[in-house]
Amino acid sequence: MARLLALVLVLALAVAPAMGADKAKSDELNGSDFTKKVLGSSDIYAVLFYAPWCGHCKALMPDWKKFAEAVGPSIKVAQVDCDKEKELAGKYKVEGFPTIKFFGADKKTPIEYKGARTAEPLAQQAIKILADQVQARLGGKKPSSSGGSSGGGRRARRSLW
Repeated sequence: MARLLALVLVLALAVAPAMGADKAKSDELNGSDFTKKVLGSSDIYAVLFYAPWCGHCKALMPDWKKFAEAVGPSIKVAQVDCDKEKELAGKYKVEGFPTIKFFGADKKTPIEYKGARTAEPLAQQAIKILADQVQARLGGKKPSSSGGSSGGGRRARRSLW
């Protein structure tokens, strides 16, 4: 059953762009946009908390765009400039850059992604969260709180304040 569900999700993600959907993009969010779009919706959001000066963040951007195009519109992708949105970064305990968090069914407890910072493993984690949410809606297990594999991602550490 789990394999069938995973196959259906992969096919849905692959077919959506072919059905006339525009290329998904990653939206830049500020505090009020974040509250309205991420917290105020039932959509799954992958959110990149970044700093424009961060070399690791700059290196991630091509893969972040590729990830957004691969999983959208099934999964929403956005980013927050932590230099401009320090309060939002503090609220979500962003301590280094880049920080990626998935906001699924439980918007109060986002899942911090700790895996490799490339499009494919990001997409795999997004699909897993989507599959868990679908399974929960069908009356199965609760959504997972797994944050992806440990390692592979490099982050710059710098205090925000």
